[in-house]
Amino acid sequence: MREESKDGGLRGVEVFLFTDNSTAEGAFFNGSSKSRKLFELVLSLREMEIAQGAKIYFIHVSGKQMIEQGTDGLSRGQLTEGVMRGISMQSFIPLNENVLERSPSFKL
Repeated sequence: MREESKDGGLRGVEVFLFTDNSTAEGAFFNGSSKSRKLFELVLSLREMEIAQGAKIYFIHVSGKQMIEQGTDGLSRGQLTEGVMRGISMQSFIPLNENVLERSPSFKL
Protein backbone atom coordinates (compact mmCIF):
# COMPACT_ATOMS: atom_id res chain seq x y z
CA MET A 1 0.00 0.00 0.00
CA ARG A 2 2.89 2.34 0.68
CA GLU A 3 4.20 1.88 -2.87
CA GLU A 4 0.75 2.49 -4.34
CA SER A 5 0.36 5.54 -2.13
CA LYS A 6 3.71 6.98 -3.29
CA ASP A 7 2.60 6.67 -6.92
CA GLY A 8 -0.88 8.08 -6.23
CA GLY A 9 -2.46 4.68 -6.80
CA LEU A 10 -4.72 4.97 -3.76
CA ARG A 11 -6.21 8.29 -4.82
CA GLY A 12 -9.96 8.15 -4.20
CA VAL A 13 -10.16 4.36 -3.82
CA GLU A 14 -11.70 2.16 -1.16
CA VAL A 15 -9.40 -0.46 0.36
CA PHE A 16 -10.71 -3.44 2.31
CA LEU A 17 -8.27 -5.04 4.75
CA PHE A 18 -9.40 -8.31 6.31
CA THR A 19 -7.70 -9.75 9.38
CA ASP A 20 -8.28 -12.30 12.09
CA ASN A 21 -6.33 -10.04 14.46
CA SER A 22 -8.96 -8.31 16.59
CA THR A 23 -6.30 -6.22 18.34
CA ALA A 24 -5.21 -4.68 15.02
CA GLU A 25 -8.81 -4.08 14.00
CA GLY A 26 -9.53 -2.41 17.35
CA ALA A 27 -6.44 -0.22 17.09
CA PHE A 28 -7.44 0.95 13.62
CA PHE A 29 -11.00 1.67 14.75
CA ASN A 30 -9.87 3.49 17.91
CA GLY A 31 -6.99 5.26 16.19
CA SER A 32 -4.30 4.23 18.66
CA SER A 33 -2.53 1.40 20.42
CA LYS A 34 -0.14 0.98 23.33
CA SER A 35 2.02 -1.14 21.01
CA ARG A 36 4.44 1.18 19.21
CA LYS A 37 4.51 -0.95 16.05
CA LEU A 38 0.74 -1.21 15.89
CA PHE A 39 0.37 2.52 16.56
CA GLU A 40 2.80 3.26 13.71
CA LEU A 41 0.84 0.96 11.38
CA VAL A 42 -2.44 2.69 12.22
CA LEU A 43 -0.84 6.12 11.83
CA SER A 44 0.65 5.15 8.47
CA LEU A 45 -2.70 3.85 7.17
CA ARG A 46 -4.55 6.97 8.35
CA GLU A 47 -1.92 9.22 6.74
CA MET A 48 -2.39 7.36 3.45
CA GLU A 49 -6.15 7.82 3.72
CA ILE A 50 -5.81 11.56 4.21
CA ALA A 51 -3.07 12.14 1.64
CA GLN A 52 -4.78 10.06 -1.05
CA GLY A 53 -8.42 10.82 -0.26
CA ALA A 54 -8.88 7.07 0.13
CA LYS A 55 -11.12 5.14 2.50
CA ILE A 56 -9.67 2.12 4.32
CA TYR A 57 -11.97 -0.46 5.87
CA PHE A 58 -10.27 -2.71 8.43
CA ILE A 59 -12.51 -5.74 8.90
CA HIS A 60 -12.19 -8.55 11.43
CA VAL A 61 -12.94 -12.08 10.22
CA SER A 62 -12.75 -15.33 12.13
CA GLY A 63 -9.61 -17.42 12.15
CA LYS A 64 -11.64 -20.29 10.69
CA GLN A 65 -12.49 -18.13 7.70
CA MET A 66 -8.82 -17.22 7.22
CA ILE A 67 -7.94 -20.92 7.28
CA GLU A 68 -10.66 -21.79 4.75
CA GLN A 69 -9.61 -18.92 2.46
CA GLY A 70 -6.00 -20.15 2.55
CA THR A 71 -4.15 -17.08 3.85
CA ASP A 72 -3.44 -18.75 7.19
CA GLY A 73 -1.54 -21.64 5.58
CA LEU A 74 0.65 -19.58 3.25
CA SER A 75 3.20 -18.87 5.97
CA ARG A 76 3.59 -22.64 6.41
CA GLY A 77 3.95 -23.29 2.69
CA GLN A 78 0.47 -24.73 2.19
CA LEU A 79 -0.21 -23.75 -1.40
CA THR A 80 -3.23 -25.95 -2.15
CA GLU A 81 -5.94 -24.32 -0.03
CA GLY A 82 -8.55 -21.67 -0.71
CA VAL A 83 -7.61 -19.05 -3.27
CA MET A 84 -4.30 -20.79 -3.95
CA ARG A 85 -6.39 -23.73 -5.17
CA GLY A 86 -8.20 -21.42 -7.59
CA ILE A 87 -11.27 -20.52 -5.54
CA SER A 88 -12.34 -16.90 -6.10
CA MET A 89 -11.43 -14.47 -3.30
CA GLN A 90 -14.89 -12.92 -3.63
CA SER A 91 -16.47 -16.19 -2.50
CA PHE A 92 -14.84 -15.67 0.91
CA ILE A 93 -15.86 -12.02 1.24
CA PRO A 94 -19.45 -11.72 -0.01
CA LEU A 95 -19.78 -7.97 0.51
CA ASN A 96 -22.59 -7.93 -2.05
CA GLU A 97 -24.83 -9.98 0.29
CA ASN A 98 -26.73 -8.68 3.28
CA VAL A 99 -26.74 -10.49 6.64
CA LEU A 100 -29.88 -12.52 5.82
CA GLU A 101 -28.38 -13.72 2.54
CA ARG A 102 -25.12 -14.73 4.26
CA SER A 103 -26.79 -16.33 7.28
CA PRO A 104 -30.38 -17.40 6.55
CA SER A 105 -30.75 -18.70 10.11
CA PHE A 106 -30.28 -15.16 11.47
CA LYS A 107 -33.58 -13.73 12.65
CA LEU A 108 -34.51 -10.13 13.26
